Amino acid sequence: MFATLVHHAYLKFMRSASFSRNMATLIFLGFLCLLFGSYFLAAAFLLDSLLQQFFNTENTFPYLCQLLIYYFTTEVLMRYFLQSLPVLDLQQYIHLPVGRKSLMHFILLRSYVHPFNFLSAIFFLPYTLHVLVPQLGGSSAWAWWGSMVLLSLLIHNGMFIFKKHLDDKPLGTGLLIGLVALSAFSQYMDWFSLGKMTAPFFEMAARLSWLPVVLAAGLVFAYVLNLFFLLRHSYPEDWGRQGAEKIQQVPALGLLQRLGLAGELIGLEIRLILRHKRSRSILMLSSFFLFYGLIFYTNPDYLNDMQAFLIFVGIFITGIFMMNYGQLLFSWNSGHFDFFLTKPITAYDYVKAKYYLMVGVGLLTFVLAIPYVYFGWKVLYINTMMLLFNLGVNMFVVMNLSMWAPKKINLSKGSMMNYEGLGAAQWLMAIPIIGLPYAVYIPFAIFDNPTLGITALGGMGLIGLLFHRRLLALSTRRVESKKYQISHSFRNEN
Repeated sequence: MFATLVHHAYLKFMRSASFSRNMATLIFLGFLCLLFGSYFLAAAFLLDSLLQQFFNTENTFPYLCQLLIYYFTTEVLMRYFLQSLPVLDLQQYIHLPVGRKSLMHFILLRSYVHPFNFLSAIFFLPYTLHVLVPQLGGSSAWAWWGSMVLLSLLIHNGMFIFKKHLDDKPLGTGLLIGLVALSAFSQYMDWFSLGKMTAPFFEMAARLSWLPVVLAAGLVFAYVLNLFFLLRHSYPEDWGRQGAEKIQQVPALGLLQRLGLAGELIGLEIRLILRHKRSRSILMLSSFFLFYGLIFYTNPDYLNDMQAFLIFVGIFITGIFMMNYGQLLFSWNSGHFDFFLTKPITAYDYVKAKYYLMVGVGLLTFVLAIPYVYFGWKVLYINTMMLLFNLGVNMFVVMNLSMWAPKKINLSKGSMMNYEGLGAAQWLMAIPIIGLPYAVYIPFAIFDNPTLGITALGGMGLIGLLFHRRLLALSTRRVESKKYQISHSFRNEN
């Protein structure tokens, strides 16, 4: 039975329309995997040397134990944002003489065949062989290595439960991001060191030979718990009831309806974002990247000597939703694009609703980023100018590039490691978004007037905002000329 299910999964992958259409994307991603995999292996073999140089000590094991909590926290975030869980179309098997328990076992066991589940085993193996075995002895060293591997698998099971049952709830995602942000902020403010607090546990793993047995028992319990949850939510009547509950949870948008037809379309777009997993993931990811500035604003070198790089940070913070959502601007409606062709809705209202939605979210992200003024008024000034540039220039660039051969997407899938709907236009979109501001800024920087260059970017954006109706009209003409071609491409996607 398991062999049949594996064969079906293989055929589904090989016969997928996206596999043949996006072969170049798959090759590029494979190259990136090989590149970062080589870096990861190099870090694994040089771990002891890197720790010796960084901490200036020969005995690196206690310091490694202090860093392990950050390693596993990074693993949690990587699994949450990058790891896609295996799925199985149960409706294709539910009417066949196949036990639901067998299908659930297949989903769970298949989830273990993922590169993230082997990272810890590979990363800590050279350190265990060359450092811990001579220092602690074979039994203690392998007990510690086994504990790290089992702890990673426990995180995998925890993420499985979280993404299957709590990922759709904003409270669960907010709690995860809040805990990570709180631990990072407390470390930065020197309130307490999470690494020093958790280091005794990781050191204990080398002294307690029975700890891997306890972790293995916890792994079995987590597996059974996942199996229980999957079995409990694998009935067709549950799927229909869950869909109805989601619809009832969407808030009323009466305020937008007062704005006319464009407001009603914005309301429909907001409902689409909130109800579907992929669009909701984009929204949550954009919220998470508001903390992107903490990486650079806390470093005086960027604030004083690398002002040009702050342009990129400002564009990224105030335009992250525009970049993520706008690159698939028309693909979000691929399942019902014909609706807009058959209803008395003008293309201008359709385009204007898209634009105003991105403008509203851009203004919201700017307001949420205002506390970065703590690092200096220069930061607020740059972010303000980049907001104007995004609203007046970049949004129209994104809007027009998104019309270039858009593809149909499945809104029920997550956004991480999901390249459905992404084509050449989406990959190349970053070039004008990032390159155009620097094309304006660099001449001013060469003549030693970088502040004027930043002001010029804001001025261009302000001009675009003043003439946004004209620019919307130009974009509408393109939509009018390409709407049937776009609709045809959506209908012929498999």
